[in-house]
Amino acid sequence: MSVKALENAQLVAISTPDNVGRLMGKRVPVRRWPEIAAEGMPMPSFHLATGIENVPATDLAVTGSHTGWRNGLLMPRPETAVSTALEPGTAIVFADVLDLDGVPVAEAPPAILARQVERLAAHGLRVKVATELEFYLYRTSYREAHSNDYRNLEPYYHLRGGHDALVSSVAESFTEPLRALVAEAGMFVECTLSESGVGQIELNLTPRDPIAAAWQHALFKYLAKGLALREGMAATFMAKIEGAMPGSSGHVHIQLTDLDGHGIMGASMDTGADAHGLSPRGAAFLAGVLAHARDFQLLHMPYHNSFKRLQPNRSAPTNICWAPENRTVMVRTVGHGANLRLEFRLPGADMNPYFSISGLLASGIAGLEARAPLPAPVTGDAYSAAPEAAAPLLRTLGDAIAAFEDSIVAAEALTPAVHKHLARLARNEWMAELADVTLWEIRRGFERA
Repeated sequence: MSVKALENAQLVAISTPDNVGRLMGKRVPVRRWPEIAAEGMPMPSFHLATGIENVPATDLAVTGSHTGWRNGLLMPRPETAVSTALEPGTAIVFADVLDLDGVPVAEAPPAILARQVERLAAHGLRVKVATELEFYLYRTSYREAHSNDYRNLEPYYHLRGGHDALVSSVAESFTEPLRALVAEAGMFVECTLSESGVGQIELNLTPRDPIAAAWQHALFKYLAKGLALREGMAATFMAKIEGAMPGSSGHVHIQLTDLDGHGIMGASMDTGADAHGLSPRGAAFLAGVLAHARDFQLLHMPYHNSFKRLQPNRSAPTNICWAPENRTVMVRTVGHGANLRLEFRLPGADMNPYFSISGLLASGIAGLEARAPLPAPVTGDAYSAAPEAAAPLLRTLGDAIAAFEDSIVAAEALTPAVHKHLARLARNEWMAELADVTLWEIRRGFERA
């Protein structure tokens, strides 16, 4: 555990991500740290079964009444300990999820991602991952928003702010302390900008290895929401908060490297580059991402609301295609040679980074193993591309669940037990969607139906 994080620590917040990517755990007095560092912290298994509403499902094999909701263990990783001004006197530590026998729980989000990292390493490869996060910021507090049924929210600025320096400067009263919190936690923001929606902000995080990048992503959201709560504001990472406004993305940048960390997606470290500067392994990885986009779309878009982001000309893809430096496609290639990387533009800001990065790696690994040919890149507007050049993405949660459940590639990559676990979680989410009656439906049909 870092000395800096413990200098003024009175509490240790031992945390692990749940199925949504939220931090779950317990806070213990620092005097208990040596014991917990050695033996782990007993933790009820509810977090393995929770969905977006933080209510545990009762129909999962990993835990439930059939197991007595037994405890597991959170085994902290001391090197991850951080402290920030948001919670003076508290050190936050990431923890792996084990059962009481000390065996990693395969269904836990960190274990799911760790498996894909290991599979990639078996091919002599690693990746560097960075995420971009967009969110809407409101001057309305979370409590006020809840009390008013999330209507009439006041954005931090009243006009669209896409890349407007003046609008970005207004947001600095929030983004400057947020960057400071992120830096205190050992992370860094590459850039901050105002996005196209009214009150929308984007922050880009630095590249890390996949496990660290997923933790960085989850911790960033925790800090952003915590700062908003402290300041009497509200930040939302919903994929789509308003029909007329752009959705919030969670783009994933990925750079393929050898085991020494040298970039090999492009030509300089791998011979035989194609006309677009991709190495053979880079092209095969990208071909897998395209070929299996539907198999893993559920992991990038976990909610009914996620699919409302996929609208033409709204900065989100609608078709499965790629191209260099083209922001209308699903996968954009950026840079060249050793620095060439992929920008995967499908996930929204509501994705669980552990699941989304896992799906992205699993897709790429399938491409490496199959050595399938890479389709030609689209040119121009990918939204209007012909179906034979760019097959459409799935447009509903139900279709994404069906594609995931039917996918042999997903079952083999994740293991059958984890595959079934994630599908069951998704079906529970879908059932909640189907049972709900929205205000939009009532307004349309109350008198006219």
